[in-house]
Parts: sequence; C-alpha cells; structure tokens
Amino acid sequence: MFIALFALSCSEEPTDQNSPSAPVPLPGVTVRDTTIVATHDSTFKQYLPMDGINNLIGNAQGYTALSVLEFYPAYFALRDTVNVLSATLRVRLSYRLGDATGPFSFDVYRVTRSWSSTTLSWDSVQTGFYDASTNRGGFSGIITSDSAYITVDLDTAMVRQWISSTATVDLKYGIILVPTPSSSVRGFVQFGTSDSASFYPTLQIIASNVSGTTRDTTSYSTGMGTFVGDVTLASDPGIISVQAGVIYRSKLMFDVSFIPRGTTINSAVLSLDPSPTSTRLTSFSTDTTLQAQLDLAGDASSIGGQSVLLTPITGTLTTFTGDISYAVQFWVRGPNYGLVLSPTFPARTSRFDLYGFYGVHASTPAVRPRLKIIYSLGNQ
Repeated sequence: MFIALFALSCSEEPTDQNSPSAPVPLPGVTVRDTTIVATHDSTFKQYLPMDGINNLIGNAQGYTALSVLEFYPAYFALRDTVNVLSATLRVRLSYRLGDATGPFSFDVYRVTRSWSSTTLSWDSVQTGFYDASTNRGGFSGIITSDSAYITVDLDTAMVRQWISSTATVDLKYGIILVPTPSSSVRGFVQFGTSDSASFYPTLQIIASNVSGTTRDTTSYSTGMGTFVGDVTLASDPGIISVQAGVIYRSKLMFDVSFIPRGTTINSAVLSLDPSPTSTRLTSFSTDTTLQAQLDLAGDASSIGGQSVLLTPITGTLTTFTGDISYAVQFWVRGPNYGLVLSPTFPARTSRFDLYGFYGVHASTPAVRPRLKIIYSLGNQ
C-alpha cells in the first residue's frame, strides 16, 4: 500500500508519489470510485539468469533443469606431482517437484567455456557450452528424503587438470549436471546461501604422491553455481500465467482514459483470481506473493517503477490483491503501457512455482482481472 501526504494548498498536478491512499473530503473536490475490467492480457516467456538459493536438476511434468557448478580454480592448491585417487562431489538436497519416490538421475559433463552465474540462462547452454561426448560422472537412485546428501564420483583425470598448474584455463570451467529422461526434479543448496557451510556443494579430492606411499584428503566448498530451466506451458486463452524457474510473465492493460489528467488517484486495488487447475505449487512454496511493475517501453523489455506486492486475501490460493495506485497515477499522466506480473525473489530463481490466473477472456466475467479505483478531482 502506498501512502503519501500532501499539503492542501498545493496546486500543482499530482505526481506518482503524492497520491493519498484514501479520499479526504475537501470543499470543491469530488471523490468517485469505479471498478473496471482489464481490456487486454498476454503471457510471454523470458530466459533470465537464476543465480538463486537452489540449483535444480531434472526432467518431470514438462520441466527440464540443468545445474552448472564451478569450484573456483584460484582456491585449488596446485599439485602437479600427485595422482588423484578419487574425486567426489557432495550436495545437499533442498527442493523437490514431483513424486518423492520417483527416480532421480543425471550425468556430468565438462563445461568448455567461461560463464557467470549472474548471466547464464537457458539459451546460453544450448550450443557449445559443454562437451557431451565424454561422461565425467553421474548419479542414479531413489531418494525418499527432501534434505538428504548425495555424492557423485567424478572423473579423476578431469579433476587432476583442475589442480594442475600446466592445464589450460578452458579445462577449469567446471561441470554441468544434465538430467536423464524422466528424472524427478530436485534442488540442492547453492554456494553461500545457507547459514551452514556444510550444506554447500563440496568437492573432496583424495590424492597420493607419485610413488603411492602417502595420501591425503582435501575438501573445497567455494565456487559459483546456477541452474537453467525450460518448460512450455499449455496455451489457454482464458488463462494468464506467472511461472518461476522458467520466467513466464503476464501483462495486463486497463483503459483509464476516462480519468481526467490532473486527477488524484487515492487507491487502485487490483484483484486477480487464480485458476486451481492452472496453478502448480509444492510444499516448498511457502511464499505465494507475486509482484506487479510498470511496463515502461511497451514491449516489456523495460520494467520498473515501484514494485507492488500481490498477496492472497486469506493467505491461501484465493483472490490476489494489491494497491497499484502508483501505476494508475502514472497511466493518467501518460503513457499507459500496462502492468507486468512476475514471481518475487527468491522464489522466481529457486523453484518451479506456477500461477495461473483467469484473464480477460475467462468464460466467467466475475473472475476476470479487475481494478477498483477511488479518485479525487476538482469541481469546475
């Protein structure tokens, strides 16, 4: 809710920030309220970097997720005269989509080019990102716990290059975990995102001297990671979608041209009704808040302004509401490119939550996106 105070003697046109949240009776001022329905909607997909608190892997319910990890080469103790006897990756699970007893499996491949967790997205890994010709490890099993540790044996020749001073840089870009078909979707804790460092991805290397007379064990848990995901949602003209993990956003347009320029928007409450059959959440989806922002360019390439939170009225999946008076005040002054709905952080980068809302073309008019506006204008 946006609340702003303004002096009664102020004569200039209201701005986006000085609209009060409730009408105040004033001489010579008319207060009106009206409810309007959205005139247009659309849903679109954008491949965006995740860089969240979970790394997801799997192939289930139409979703695909690949996880990428790099243990920072600068933290390795360079050792050119040792044999790597074993190299084990350990991760702690933290998320699940689908059957708790479903199969979970993936293969490990070497990444072949530089990358960053803040820029990597689904389309970045489709061509030339990793060497799929040689399997560098893998996991397959049934996991009943949502917070278990799993370990993966990695190719010792690959890991030896990570600790070698003579290996070229392009051999140290890390690994990608690629799910096998029909693998359940699981997530594991990301580097630096937990109070317990023991939850971070950890690489354990057991090495010996060349003669094999001595051996030692070293562990590393400093690096970067992210996941990339994809899904194609079913097309339904009566539904608009907001999808996390794979970013589907929706856009709404409201015609406020009937409100005279210079009008003060006291409140503008947006209401959206979720479709139970088009919404897919899990037991990990404790935060069901969404956000609404202005489309500043007309093609959703630039989204900004104050972010308004939309929350269910009762805390469950009932009508979502939020006061978007800031946006309506902006539209009255012009231009009006509409409102973009998207998941909030960290949910949008850490799990595959899907919200489906009834849109402009819903068969029942009462559940279409609607906006109750209370506004004040001076009498002529």
